[in-house]
Amino acid sequence: MDTDLIIYICDDNAQDIAVIEKFLHWDKHVRTEHFTSGEQLLSTLLGHQPDLLILDIFMPGLDGIATLKRIRQLAPDLPVALASSSDEFAMDGYRLHALRYLEKPFRPEDVHELLLCLRHSQHRRPVLQVGREAAIPLSAIAYL
Repeated sequence: MDTDLIIYICDDNAQDIAVIEKFLHWDKHVRTEHFTSGEQLLSTLLGHQPDLLILDIFMPGLDGIATLKRIRQLAPDLPVALASSSDEFAMDGYRLHALRYLEKPFRPEDVHELLLCLRHSQHRRPVLQVGREAAIPLSAIAYL
């Protein structure tokens, strides 16, 4: 049985958010939240971390690369997929350990592949099993 995934989307373009959310919600086990700026996202990440973050590169203010650099200080293991209409920053994404690089306009097969990759990587993460249903990633435990 697939567990629910919480995916954050950070993009300043409402149309791009709508398109990727449509593709993500084809999987009934995906819940999404969206943010329109890197600053807004970072303030939320201090208290909550998703299973995946899809991060646009070209945003006013704090762009996606600068946002990802800060995220790596807060949450070094958070899976992040960068999104852009340009492949100019693909190497930056690689250096910052992005899980994937999604090209805009989004294609359903790329989003599907991203979800498969994420689920595969989750199966390899060590977890603390609590009962039959709950599993907490060891990286999410600060104190026991």
